[in-house]
Amino acid sequence: MKKLLGVLLFFAFVAVVCGQNPLPHVASGKIERIENFQSKYITPRNIDVWLPENYSSARKYPVLYMNDGQ
Repeated sequence: MKKLLGVLLFFAFVAVVCGQNPLPHVASGKIERIENFQSKYITPRNIDVWLPENYSSARKYPVLYMNDGQ
């Protein structure tokens, strides 16, 4: 029984550690993460947004939307 409990705790630890996605490394600009994005169409999820170097909210930029099919 103790061995089974140890195995279950190990897999629970691995699931928690692997479930944390670090921000990707980018060559220029930066990635901002919006955690638990709420929508009436999908379950809450994290959204990663790449912003170019010297990003300014006062400017307009071309936009490319991508998703992973979920």
